[in-house]
Amino acid sequence: SSSYVYGTGGSYGLLSLEGHFTIATNTNNTHINFASFGDHTTGTGNMMVVNGASLANVNIWCETINVNPNTWYDFSAWGATCVASNPAILQFSINGILTGTPLALPTTTGSWTQFHATWFSGANTTISICITDQATAVSGNDFAIDDISFREICTVSDSVYIKTVNLTPSIQTVNHFGCAQ
Repeated sequence: SSSYVYGTGGSYGLLSLEGHFTIATNTNNTHINFASFGDHTTGTGNMMVVNGASLANVNIWCETINVNPNTWYDFSAWGATCVASNPAILQFSINGILTGTPLALPTTTGSWTQFHATWFSGANTTISICITDQATAVSGNDFAIDDISFREICTVSDSVYIKTVNLTPSIQTVNHFGCAQ
């Protein structure tokens, strides 16, 4: 779900108005002033393209999911700037609480940048995960989001059998003066 409005169009294209989004394969197809680039995964697939709202903390993308209690999770996504001025500042929220460090997208358009946050579920069994934009600029603040992921962090362990321990290691010192040739 999204608190943004699906693009309704205007003189600049489908995303002429702030606070609108669409799903597209090329950002320039949604607004004539957006740089032309494809999705993060293949360059030809779908991505969410957004004309950022002028209010902070508006939910761009949300999903309600089941989680395991007392488990660590990694929430990640890729973002890219569509217009170089005033790039978006993306951040995750879980159950309405901002999570992780905000990511200011680079001013370079089409440069996909990953952001992520780790989160501990505690007693939760169902949560609402969202991506928000902290930027409030009307001009610029336009971006794409792709490859959203929410994964349980798994711990892997192994054991090693040590047959012999050398208690008197051999240490050698060599003096070098100047730069090595």
